Amino acid sequence: AHLRERLPKHVRVFAFDGEISDELDNKFTFNQALVKAGLSCPETGNMESLEDALEFFEGKPVEGKKFIVKPAVYDPKARTEILFLPISDQKRQLEYLKSRNASKKVPYVMQEVLEEPEYGSYAVFNKGVLTGFEFFESAASCLVYRQKRGKHYDQVMELNKGLGKAMNLTGQLTLDLMYNAAGDLVPIECNPRIHSAVCTLEGHEFLG
Repeated sequence: AHLRERLPKHVRVFAFDGEISDELDNKFTFNQALVKAGLSCPETGNMESLEDALEFFEGKPVEGKKFIVKPAVYDPKARTEILFLPISDQKRQLEYLKSRNASKKVPYVMQEVLEEPEYGSYAVFNKGVLTGFEFFESAASCLVYRQKRGKHYDQVMELNKGLGKAMNLTGQLTLDLMYNAAGDLVPIECNPRIHSAVCTLEGHEFLG
């Protein structure tokens, strides 16, 4: 995506440019794109310092909504210990937040905890228009995919249409989705690239 500007002008790249890819890949900036477009999304806070986290959790009741702290962009080196915050042990919570070592170079997000099961969607856009779509059960092994239909298929397709139109997208992306307290599927993150679940569209008359 970041190399497309170096290519000849007559070459059309069917993928997002570097700036859009980075915006979609970062969990916080992706979440803010959804907010700006008026689309459903989980409550998400940005964490680039310990102070960001302390401000975010200030006044949030222990018995209320829970949040998970995770890297804003995939980081295989990130610590995997997980706590659903806030917790009553304020000392443990503070030490946990400190141990993330969040910074502008290594940002984290604090995202509303959602309910399983997890689903995925794959979408193709051309100049803001959704031209291809699939909705499927998530598969941890990335080897088995099952198409899903019904009201959530329609809901997630409309979400993708809204995102594509709001950002005038041309390219391909995958969303990971889980249920919020209202029973709606909302996206927890975006992978701005093709997904192996495209195999479920094999043989479609409009797919090359």
